[in-house]
Amino acid sequence: MNRKQCEKTIIVALAAGSLFDTHLSQSKESMNEDEFNDLKRKIGNCMGRIYTEILNPLWNSNPELRPKQCGGSYQMNDTLQSKTIEICKQFHSKFR
Repeated sequence: MNRKQCEKTIIVALAAGSLFDTHLSQSKESMNEDEFNDLKRKIGNCMGRIYTEILNPLWNSNPELRPKQCGGSYQMNDTLQSKTIEICKQFHSKFR
């Protein structure tokens, strides 16, 4: 995979994690404890697989693309990061 495709894949994978995280944090109040814990476990499994099967292999072969937030030196585009966060918020607000 070329560098540009790696960057795009990393951004999409991190955005998916952000969507999961936002959804989980905003779902807690509307679920009973057992439902929430089940969802948290399932989302945790998905997020773990995103890191172990997508992100870590890409970062191992392209360590210069590991973002500062994840212990690397790569500075993500602030505009892109802000847009990703905004998309996550908009996505969740449509389902309230």
